[in-house]
Amino acid sequence: MLRFIKLFAVVITLCVALSSCFYGNTPGEIFGIDVSSGEIISESDSHGGFHGDGEYYLEIKFSDKSAAEAISASEDWLPLPADRQTASVIWGIEETSGDESVGIGPFVLVEIPEIENGWYSFVTRGPMNYTFAVYDADTDMMYYVESDA
Repeated sequence: MLRFIKLFAVVITLCVALSSCFYGNTPGEIFGIDVSSGEIISESDSHGGFHGDGEYYLEIKFSDKSAAEAISASEDWLPLPADRQTASVIWGIEETSGDESVGIGPFVLVEIPEIENGWYSFVTRGPMNYTFAVYDADTDMMYYVESDA
C-alpha cells in the first residue's frame, strides 16, 4: 500500500510540474496562424472552477505584419466587423425596439477592445463553450479567448 501511495504522489507531482511548463509560453499556432514570433502581453486562466468552467485569455503583440499577412490569406479568419451573434459574445450589442433598448452580452470575462480594422475567427464547442481570436491590424495585437461554461 505504501508503494502505491508513493507512486501516486510521483505521478501527481509530474503532472503538476509538466502542466506548469506551458503556462507563459507563446503557443505555436492559433487558428492556423503561427504566433510564436509574438510577445505575450497578458495571459490569464480562470479554469478550475466547477467542472473546469472558466476562461483562458491571451493577448499577443506582433512586431511586424507577418501575422496580418498570414491571417488575411487564411480561410479560417473573417474580416471585421463580426456578424451579430459573434459581436454579441465578444463586445456585446444593443437592441432597440421602439423606446426600449436592451443590451445583449458580452459573454466573456475579459474586455476586448473595439476593433475596426482586422479579422476574427470564432468556433463554438458547445452551448456556451467557444474559442475565438481577434486580430487588430492597426496595432498588430491578437486577443485569444477559450471560454468554458
